[in-house]
Amino acid sequence: MRTTSSSECQNTMFGNLTAPILSLVEFWVRFVHALESHWSRESKAENVSLISMPKLKTHMDIEKHGKVMYTHTNFYIFHNQLCDALFNCEILSISTVEGDTTYKIDDKRHQRYIYVVCNKESQDATCTCRIFQSEGIPCAHTLLLLKSLKEIPACFIGIKLAAKKPIFELDTIVPTGCAQVWQQSRMISNASSQLYKCMDLAGQDVDKL
Repeated sequence: MRTTSSSECQNTMFGNLTAPILSLVEFWVRFVHALESHWSRESKAENVSLISMPKLKTHMDIEKHGKVMYTHTNFYIFHNQLCDALFNCEILSISTVEGDTTYKIDDKRHQRYIYVVCNKESQDATCTCRIFQSEGIPCAHTLLLLKSLKEIPACFIGIKLAAKKPIFELDTIVPTGCAQVWQQSRMISNASSQLYKCMDLAGQDVDKL
């Protein structure tokens, strides 16, 4: 994942939970809450992927391989791209220059021409739609060329491979020598969270406050 894409993901994740006027304690409480929410969603998605299998709609080997390699959500994205390759894309012409083979593809769904450049030596391919670069899943135009394979080439697995751990661990952002400080900060965060809950329950009642 590129640095810009990583920053955009983090901004999306924390953007709704932070504000310039927050105190340090309030910021830390919201920060921890955002991480825990992220881990919870990720754990649920991983659990679904481990205890069930998505439904296949073709008998193609490459689709079976995608079922194993991707989480359910990403597999269905892959499946949609594969269906587009089968029903909405067609190779119009092929040309080879200095080892690079260029395929001109008619994308009937989006009514445009797409070019895929393949290199036999590196076993790599680049598509002008750039979906793989942004999503990490092969586009329909590339899958049109790969559909006869039994497995998705390693270079096309991308970043959407079903992960077995969170994208980033909270422990990794805390220096080893700061374990005690981390524990104290965690206790302060929990205490502050409980205090806010009590104040919310009390409302405007002076006696309860």
